[in-house]
Amino acid sequence: MLVEWGNFLIALDIGPLALLSYLIMGPMGAALLERPLLKMNPGYAAYPARTSSILPTPPKE
Repeated sequence: MLVEWGNFLIALDIGPLALLSYLIMGPMGAALLERPLLKMNPGYAAYPARTSSILPTPPKE
């Protein structure tokens, strides 16, 4: 909980959109959540390679 409050206080100073964008794209985003999936299911690596992580776009062939 302290991490979230620290992130909130930092966001007040530099702009919430910039901080949240960094956190989602960087250390606390999809990569962190996908690591266990890659370990459990090796075929999962193809899914993030062909789909967009933020914007909904058609899958890559």
